[in-house]
Amino acid sequence: MIQILLADLAMSLDNVLAVAGAAREHPQVLVAGLLLSITLTGVAAGYIAKLLHRFRWLGYLGLAIVFYVALHMIWEGHRAVVIDLHKVEAYNALTPDALDISTEEAKARHHQRQ
Repeated sequence: MIQILLADLAMSLDNVLAVAGAAREHPQVLVAGLLLSITLTGVAAGYIAKLLHRFRWLGYLGLAIVFYVALHMIWEGHRAVVIDLHKVEAYNALTPDALDISTEEAKARHHQRQ
C-alpha cells in the first residue's frame, strides 16, 4: 500500500510538471490536462507500481526527466520575468555572454504576450 501511495505521489508531481510545462499560458489546457492526468493516474496506479517495482531503473529515469523539466521551467520562467520587467540590459551586464538574453528572444517574448 505504501509503494502505491508513493508511486501515486511521484506520478502526480510528474504529471503536474508535465501538464504545466505543456500548457504554458493556456489555463484551459492546464485544467483539461490535469483532469486527464488524474484520471489516468488513478486507473493505472496499480499497474505502474508493479512496473516500477519490477524495473526500478524506470523510477530513476522518471526522476531525471522530472528534474530536467523542473529546471528548464525555472530557467525559462526566470528569463521571461527578466524580459517582462524590462531588465534585460541589467541582466546581460551581470551574466556571462553565453547566458545573455538576445534582442530576438526578448522580441519573441513580447510577441508571445500580445
